[in-house]
Amino acid sequence: MDALFNIPILGFILQFVVYLVNVMVNGHIAPIIMGLATPQSAILSAVIFNAVIIIGLIPLALRGISYKPLGAAAILRRNLLVYGLGGVLLPFIGIKAIDVMLVAVGLA
Repeated sequence: MDALFNIPILGFILQFVVYLVNVMVNGHIAPIIMGLATPQSAILSAVIFNAVIIIGLIPLALRGISYKPLGAAAILRRNLLVYGLGGVLLPFIGIKAIDVMLVAVGLA
């Protein structure tokens, strides 16, 4: 059940860091690092991404993990690769993809 809560929290923290790193330009948050269309589309993209991720993580949390007799180092390495690296990269890729789709549809 921890997977349901840990990964969205990590994604939220990373998104918050992205917003903090973005530069204040003319009184508006300019999403220049990720090259997002507008501040409004950046926020909408982040909200949509979080909703999709939470819906996608519910089956993972309910299913749980299967037991495999591996050493602690192997389990830690696998979990860091899958959940750690995925939790760092996926929000950036997902939010950018959603922003591109919002601009293409004309909602941004």
